[in-house]
Formats: sequence, C-alpha cells, structure tokens
Amino acid sequence: MITPEFDIEQDSDTISLTIKSPYTRISDADMYVHENELKFYSKPYFLRLNLPGNILYDERTETKYDADCGKFFFRFYKETPGEHFEDLCLLTKLLAPKMKAGQKAIEEVDDIRGEDLDDEDGDIWQFHQGIPENEEIIDGRRYGFNRSKTGVMGRMLESFPRACDIKDPEKSSVSQARSERLREENELFDSVHFLFDYLEEGGQQVRRVIETQMDYEADIDFTPEQTEALRKLPARNYLMDRAEKLRCILGLVDLMYAYAYTNRVNEGDWNSESGWTVAKLSATLSHFEEFTSMKAVKISCIRRTLVFPLMRSYALSEVCWRDAAVIFKRGPKYVLACLLQIHEAMEMDADGRHLLNDLYIDDYCIWLQRQCKPSRLQDISERMLGTEVQKEDIGLNLVTLESKIAHLKDLESSESSGDSDDSSSTSAQDSDDYDTCEECSTSEESDTTSESDTPESSLSTNRNL
Repeated sequence: MITPEFDIEQDSDTISLTIKSPYTRISDADMYVHENELKFYSKPYFLRLNLPGNILYDERTETKYDADCGKFFFRFYKETPGEHFEDLCLLTKLLAPKMKAGQKAIEEVDDIRGEDLDDEDGDIWQFHQGIPENEEIIDGRRYGFNRSKTGVMGRMLESFPRACDIKDPEKSSVSQARSERLREENELFDSVHFLFDYLEEGGQQVRRVIETQMDYEADIDFTPEQTEALRKLPARNYLMDRAEKLRCILGLVDLMYAYAYTNRVNEGDWNSESGWTVAKLSATLSHFEEFTSMKAVKISCIRRTLVFPLMRSYALSEVCWRDAAVIFKRGPKYVLACLLQIHEAMEMDADGRHLLNDLYIDDYCIWLQRQCKPSRLQDISERMLGTEVQKEDIGLNLVTLESKIAHLKDLESSESSGDSDDSSSTSAQDSDDYDTCEECSTSEESDTTSESDTPESSLSTNRNL
C-alpha cells in the first residue's frame, strides 16, 4: 500500500482533510472513523491517522472529489466543539499506529522490560551517566541516534572522506574520539583570528551580527518539501533508559546550537556552506560525541565556535546559546522545523554529509514527534539558560589573550591622554607596543596553536569565507 500525500487543517469546530490519490476510482474509496482514529482506503492508497482528539463521521460530514487534480476533500466536525487539536503538523505522530492503554512500545523479550510511549522517566538530569574510559570495540563502534548504527561510515569514508572528522570512526571509542577532537581544536585554534573578532565586537561586523534581532516568535509553516520529508519518515518507537534519553537530549541541544549560530550569522538566509557550518559546530555530527552534562555541551559548542567558522566570538557564542534556548521554548513544531532545515542543508552538502541525516537527523525528527513531550523541551530551555560556563573552562587561554589586549588598550589610552610632543618618546612607546603585541601572538600560538600556520589550518580558517 502507498501512503498518499495529505494536508490537514482545523478551525474551532471542524477538521479539514485533503488526500491526493490520483488514478483511483471513487467507487472503491472507503472511509472509516472511530473516535480519534481515521482510515482511508482507495486502491493502491491507504492512510491511517490518529488525531489528538475525537471527530464525528455523521450526516454533517462533507465529502468532495476533484477529478482534475485527483484529490479527496473531507470536512469532519469535532466531538467537542471549540477543542484545539495539538500538533496536527507533526505528521509522523499522526501516522503512527494507535497504542492501547498500557501497551508497550516494544514487547518484553528475555526479561528486558518494554517502555511506554510517554516521556516520563524520573528526573533524568540527576541521573549519573558515565562513559567507560576503556571501551572495548569488538564488532565496531555503535554511533548515530541512540547508538543505532555501525559500519556505515567505514563503508562510505572512501567515497566521502569529509563526511565526519574522526579518522577511524569504526574503531574509535567515545573517549578516543573525544581526545582526537580536543587535540584537533587546540591545534587549529587561531589566536590572531580570535583577537581580530574580539576587537571587532565593539565595532562593526561581529557586533552587528550579535545585535541582529532574530524572529523566533513568528508562526512557522512547513514547506511542501519538508512536509514530504515528514511523510516519508517511518513511525518507529525507541526503547531508552534514562541514560540514553539524557544522551539524546544533550545531542539535540548540540544540534540546536549549531542551527542557531548558522541562522544568526546568515540572518536566516542559508546557503550551500550552511551544512558544513552545522556539521563543524556540532561535535555530535563531526565526532559522534556523546555528552554527559549540559555544561559539557556548552563548552564544546563555544570551543568549536572559536575554532572553525568565519566569525569566532565568545560573545556571539553566548547569544547563539540563548537563541537555542528560545527555540526549545517554542515547542516541538519549532524544533522540528529547525531539524528539517538542517536536513535540507545536509542534503545539499557536497562532501557527503547527507549520511548524517541517516545517522542522526531522521531519527531525531521521529523521536521528537513520537516520544518527546513539550514539557521536556521547556525543561531543556530552562536548564540551558541556567548553565554557566567560565572562560577558564574553555581551555584555549582566552583570559590571557583578552588581558593582553586590555593592557594594549590601556597603553593606547594613556598615550592619547599624555604629552606627545616628544617624538623620541613616542617612537620608543610604539616599539614597546609592537613588541607586546608580538609577544602576545607568539606566546599564545606556542601554547595553544602550535600548527596554526599549517596549510590544513589555513584551509579550516578560510573554509567558510
């Protein structure tokens, strides 16, 4: 059977359903409605929807068929007039089979307890989650959403060597991949680039981006391409314990930060480089990272913001973190729209990052609709805003760099306010300033960017220009 294209809308008292089923006979069409379950059949099409509320199939029901466009039009009355049906735009949730009260998402097998479809599982934020330091990789590492994939990158890296940044994704454990990531970030951190953007914060380009007012309050509608992508997603369920839920939630925070940065810097106008930017900023996508705390996510996001994209500003990273928190506050529909935009960017990427959709984005879209309640997203938003990170936590000698720049500014200020008639004194002071600046650049590069002048570093610096 083929699931047809369909659109569903509501007003205060009715539900309107449009089903596209060309080349069918009206005489073969059949409609069944019971409470909140709706079934439509017209060979070879079959559509089953589980609505958020009950509807009536009675003498008031309106039915039309347009032979020119091959569409059925139905209008049903709600059982409770004035009731608002939540999440009608979450098509994967509507298409899922109806679960009976108390039914498990996955049957119990070998004493493994199944899990209800709701998102209630205690306070997962207080659950201590640790990743073994010495993980044994036998049949290959498991990665992707909820560790559901293995062997994918190993087969595809020869064709798409830039799809991820791990040198050997099939044999690198989580801790090994993390060490590789941190080492790469330290080596590629460019103190000169950072200082330039730091000084720019008080002036032009970076400050303009920081002060841009992003509209995350407006209503959103899915594009036809996004709606089609939702229809193609399977209605699967995920069996997770508390540790796995926490890991997936923190990975979603990582993705939303990468989205927020890309969206702000491009002022909502994404381009062919947007997929690269999202993948680089997200350690989840680039190194298959598995976070254990909200603070660890924020540190990773800030570090990668200061290493890879064109604009590398600590202040900008803080603004983007708040943007991501606002996105979560808007609820499932808004977060889903962001994931779909990431999905489109990955499909456009020339380096094979469409593979990351299969590993992460598709499953996140399904999980968000099926098993992540709006209250959970509100909780994520609040915890993001309550997570504080100090510059010392970032580990890139930011405080030292900024203090030296502040010292230079003080020297310049004292010069401008002092007597400048003595040309020899001015010349000597200029020499001192130059030496101080040279010392700042040289010492910090030797500490944190020992290979910042390599061709690879230059490529990383200019990749997003």
